[in-house]
Amino acid sequence: SVRWLRANAKKFWIDEKQIGAVGASSGGHLVAFLGVTNDMPKFEGDGGNEKFSSRVNSVVDIDGTATFIDPGNIEKEIKGPWDTNTRLTGFTYAQNPEIWKEASPITHVNPKSAPTLFLNSSSNRPFQQREEMAAKLNALGITSEIIVVPDTPHPFWLFRPWFDVTVENIDQFFRKTLRGK
Repeated sequence: SVRWLRANAKKFWIDEKQIGAVGASSGGHLVAFLGVTNDMPKFEGDGGNEKFSSRVNSVVDIDGTATFIDPGNIEKEIKGPWDTNTRLTGFTYAQNPEIWKEASPITHVNPKSAPTLFLNSSSNRPFQQREEMAAKLNALGITSEIIVVPDTPHPFWLFRPWFDVTVENIDQFFRKTLRGK
């Protein structure tokens, strides 16, 4: 989809040099993954427009998972009833821990990773993994921030007054990491 955007940039008045990605919950996981796998041939796929880059320049992960291999996450999956990671990867952790690691954005942080904002709810969800990923990005000199929106459930970004706060934080981060260049 990013390559398609770049291929059609003129048609839609897109600055192809400054592409940001936003995702929430499972979409947050996906944009975090997209941002840390910049320029990794293994993750390019064959979706067309191969002569265009799939690199993103900035990412906002709203309450998405940074790693599946967190002990609490593995335990939650074993206890059930939700087995979302198993459904995504096709395997339980015991069956294939390597694929769980491969699907975890935190394991791919590298100097080409995109600046990342973690916008977290205050619900009882494990976000220490996001703190660890932000620290890894910052250690490489890549901008990464964490904002916890107070008194919020997991899908806070869908509702007022939090919707407005979400948009404001995304706008500020993109202004800093995209337009500031």
